[in-house]
Amino acid sequence: MPNKPNKLFDNLIKKLKETSVEPKVLHETEDERLEEYVLPVEFFDELTPEEREGLYCWLNKDKIAQAWGGL
Repeated sequence: MPNKPNKLFDNLIKKLKETSVEPKVLHETEDERLEEYVLPVEFFDELTPEEREGLYCWLNKDKIAQAWGGL
């Protein structure tokens, strides 16, 4: 079972690399540039339920409470 998450994320990374997205420049100065990337809806339609859940968890990893096993 430990290999399953690795394979899941390997598949997600592969699919993301295959998706070509042009950035939208939100703000630009001499020193910095803020870009926004929007994935096409078709990208999400092609994900399996496990890949969608994994992507959601990864994108929200800082907001999701983590189980703590120590007492």
